[in-house]
Amino acid sequence: MSSISSIRYEAPSVQNNDIETASASAANNVAENKSADTQEGNRSNVDLSTRAQKIQKLNEEFFSGGPHTLKITPAFIERLKEYGFLSSEEANRLSPASTTSDNQELTGALGDLTQFIDRFSKQLKEVDASDNLISTLQKAKSIINNFDGSTPSSMATDIKTVTAELSQYRHSETAASLTDNDQNSLKQLELVLKIADKLNPENLSSQKVNHYLSVLGQTF
Repeated sequence: MSSISSIRYEAPSVQNNDIETASASAANNVAENKSADTQEGNRSNVDLSTRAQKIQKLNEEFFSGGPHTLKITPAFIERLKEYGFLSSEEANRLSPASTTSDNQELTGALGDLTQFIDRFSKQLKEVDASDNLISTLQKAKSIINNFDGSTPSSMATDIKTVTAELSQYRHSETAASLTDNDQNSLKQLELVLKIADKLNPENLSSQKVNHYLSVLGQTF
């Protein structure tokens, strides 16, 4: 009987050890996960802060008077490459788009593009008020207004789709019949959208970028 009694007392002891081991392991896993999350969060904050500083430098050099004063030039694209917003391949592909067919720079600022959008949209409405391009142009205008992340809008979120829709129209037979000035404006607008997509990627919210810009603006 004493032998059976001894076994009965030893069994709970083994189970308790297993439970303690499992609990300790679970606690370690939780601690490791929290540590990994903290490190990832710190890296994200550093990346965001560094990105905001670069945008601040772009702001000072190219559009200190606000996003509407910015001109998309080869020099601006080169700076985007230098700051890591564009790869060398992307910069080489976009730089020719910043000039006209006779290699002259597209000198219009973003403010001029918004005026073009208003004028061109009005023309489209006079022909067909339900033209889908009108909506695309208005979304593009919202993206331009939020170029520096200062005026976020639900219309400015899906930059890739707006760019694709504009590109499809720009290469259509209808667009081919437009004046050279209108074609150049559409070309520059598409370029601006592509650059806006690089400056405001989906994994960084405009609100966070704007917050960092606001803080940095107080120190410059």
